[in-house]
Amino acid sequence: MPTCECHDFSSPIRSYADVLARCEASTVGLRRTLEQVRVLPSEWATLFRCRECGSFWCEEYPFGEYHGGGSPCIYRIEVADVEEWARSYQPLTPKFRQQHEDAAFLQSLGDEIGPELCRRPDCGRHRIRHSVLCRRHHFEMITHRDCPV
Repeated sequence: MPTCECHDFSSPIRSYADVLARCEASTVGLRRTLEQVRVLPSEWATLFRCRECGSFWCEEYPFGEYHGGGSPCIYRIEVADVEEWARSYQPLTPKFRQQHEDAAFLQSLGDEIGPELCRRPDCGRHRIRHSVLCRRHHFEMITHRDCPV
């Protein structure tokens, strides 16, 4: 039994590498079978349905700061009610991008070298190079978010 082209893209997105791969693939064959159902302009998101199999797909722009919004990322979703989807829409790709960028930033901070200890009270870890704080507390000072590790 033949399947439609969207079948090749139906695996869920589970990592930043998946987001990048889907951004490359989204502009190729997948769009040919999709028809637009609903646009969320304030979210830079669009809901599509496959004309051949009826499955729903969400298009996001994980690199919206790039010229023209960057490459879109299209992924399969379950939708029972289009209006409910629009009301409760939560983007998927930003969390994977944030995890990737956080890991890269933490790695760029280097090792905790000491011999001085982190200047945060009750922290027994060593400081990193060019800082008076350990990796965790330096990350939190710069990003104003909890350190993911």
